[in-house]
Amino acid sequence: MGDGDIILGNGPSSGSSSSVPYGYYRHGATYDDYYGNFISAMPNKGVYRESKRFWETNYKEVVGYWVPDASSDQREKVVSYLRQQMGEPYDWSSSKTNYDEWYCTKLPYVGYKVKASIDIDSNGGYWVTPDNIADDEQTHLFMRSEG
Repeated sequence: MGDGDIILGNGPSSGSSSSVPYGYYRHGATYDDYYGNFISAMPNKGVYRESKRFWETNYKEVVGYWVPDASSDQREKVVSYLRQQMGEPYDWSSSKTNYDEWYCTKLPYVGYKVKASIDIDSNGGYWVTPDNIADDEQTHLFMRSEG
């Protein structure tokens, strides 16, 4: 994974159903190369860091996407912007254009939209789901891991 790469997970790693009402993938995050972990958002945590171990233990399938049209400078700016959101509140119901509340895949979407002028939402809807990022023409799959 490199700066600004996006990880998506389908899970859980074992037990219950992996389906969610908004698509195949359940969760997403953006890789921060400097810290070697991921920036994401979760209920009761807000915007926070997730370890690689979190992804290994919580999802039965993990995929990595990158945005090839973004330069390394733009990817660094995306991650820097996301770092500034640390501690901000989580709210799945907030629109993707509200930059005061966050959910997991809204973070990479807004980061790329604001800092690289690249829209990674495949359907242009009110929210941006993990599947919207996976299905977008601006993102490209580079990794798949199944546990």
